[in-house]
Amino acid sequence: MAHKIKINGVKFFQEHLDLLKMEHQAFPLPASAIAAYILTHFYCDDLGEIRVARKKAELDQFMISKVSASTGIPYSTLHTGFSVLFERGILSEGIRGNQQFYIIKGYERLNSPELAVAGERTRLSYFRIPYLFKETTVLRKLVSARDSKGLLMLLETFNSFHRDLWKVDSLDNLIKKRSMNYFKGLFNKSAKKVREWIENVKEFFDFTPLDYQEKMPNHDRVAISKANNPIQVLIHRFSVSITEACISKSNEGQEIRQLEASLRKEATIQFNRENVNLTKKDINDIMRAFREETIKPLQYYTVESTKTSYYIKRNQLIGQIFLVTLEEILQYYKLEITKDPLFKINSMGGLFREKVRKHSAIAYRYDLSTEHSIDMVTAAYKSGDSVAAELLRNLNQIAQKYHSKFAL
Repeated sequence: MAHKIKINGVKFFQEHLDLLKMEHQAFPLPASAIAAYILTHFYCDDLGEIRVARKKAELDQFMISKVSASTGIPYSTLHTGFSVLFERGILSEGIRGNQQFYIIKGYERLNSPELAVAGERTRLSYFRIPYLFKETTVLRKLVSARDSKGLLMLLETFNSFHRDLWKVDSLDNLIKKRSMNYFKGLFNKSAKKVREWIENVKEFFDFTPLDYQEKMPNHDRVAISKANNPIQVLIHRFSVSITEACISKSNEGQEIRQLEASLRKEATIQFNRENVNLTKKDINDIMRAFREETIKPLQYYTVESTKTSYYIKRNQLIGQIFLVTLEEILQYYKLEITKDPLFKINSMGGLFREKVRKHSAIAYRYDLSTEHSIDMVTAAYKSGDSVAAELLRNLNQIAQKYHSKFAL
């Protein structure tokens, strides 16, 4: 299977980029507000909610002071940026129980990945911005330069590359050509400002001049002749490539990634419904356990022909294992909370791994290379009765060739 490359980062929805551009056009947004908005996407969950710390001891919750320390953007600058976002209605606040949230407007509605479990398809409309944002000095430089247009132009550039990454398996095959006039016209910048912007974003993108000319000074037009009249270099076109630090390679199919995103969101919804306060790290730990214990092993099962119905059923089984595990944990939590109102699961990722490993072992013990066998296993998970359990035992007679990979 060919490796596909993608931007290693978080989702940023096209509609949100359009909103920023519209807001900026109506009444200019300060660079601090755009930077703050970008940063919220690194801290929000799948519903677009950011858990806000009530005290410094809550190290796993969001605090502007911590974001300031990690990015180098002054606290007062970031605070002003967040204030603008709340004033414009781009962010809102909410409270569930005693937990305060910042909420990204429209995120939950837009974050509707392909529901592969149900066999439904919806069009995704987002691009990714790299995790590197929190580690480089790019944001700080653009905010310091008050370059709101530069931040929007940076988002547009990531958007452009994201749209084409799926077509290639090597960065060498993804080099874009852009004219100086393109960048000047994108957000009404001068050539000088474009060059300054290129210098500021070089940790993300490489710009190589393709054609340029040297412009000698016209002494006839200079009132006072200078000994060192500079020679201007006019760059007309660039080749633009994204840096390797921004991307990652994956051999997972698109349908698996969409299934995982769908299940991740479902888990967030279900835990919120039961008032189980989980951090983003908890959800990440759950999905890491699921990926390692279920998705990777079951991905070994393929068919020689490209049969869509088979892969849909295989992914339905993967999803069923997740949902069965999720329900088991929620029932366990509800039982324990009735005994002790202060009960808390200390390691959600560890608990999920323990539970999902047992459910996955039932599935990948058997040959899943036919639709019929997957139907039987799926029926077992859905019904949970003794007849279904007998079907699982009967499957043990099918095709021993896969067992060596998943010996228990």
